[in-house]
Amino acid sequence: EVIATRQQSRRNPAWAIAAGLALLLISVLAYINLSGTDSAQELTLAYLEPYPDILTSRAEGAATIDLSAYNRGDFTQAAAVLEPAYAQNPEVLTGLYLAVSYLHTNHAGPALQLLQQLEAPASLQTDILWYTALAQVQTGELEAARATLTVLVSQPGPYAAKAQHILEVL
Repeated sequence: EVIATRQQSRRNPAWAIAAGLALLLISVLAYINLSGTDSAQELTLAYLEPYPDILTSRAEGAATIDLSAYNRGDFTQAAAVLEPAYAQNPEVLTGLYLAVSYLHTNHAGPALQLLQQLEAPASLQTDILWYTALAQVQTGELEAARATLTVLVSQPGPYAAKAQHILEVL
């Protein structure tokens, strides 16, 4: 009986071929999906630039928040300065600088959480959307990132071409 079953399996290997093809297809799709995510994450790091310091030019901003570490690119120190400043006075620009500092120090989760809490005035909405999209890609929230990037592509501004490029990779 065992011999008959083995002989029958050898005569009808269609199930084995189908299983092998399905496994191959799944492997190829997983590789494509994962390599696209890696490329998108690398691209977001390449596009990650500090938000310009517009507080230092304001007298009240210069007196209340020290952005010198941020301006030198020391984002770990900048976050250490900005965290208590934002906790004491949660202004949108302070939150944006803190979120960008988080992104530069590979803390995309806290950056995304903070960016999603900011109530941005119209003048900062595009900037906050941009950094939100970068954080979404970095945290693996790809569907949300696609939606955010699509909004950015539809708006004229400094981020449209970069957003389109990331969308093409995702």
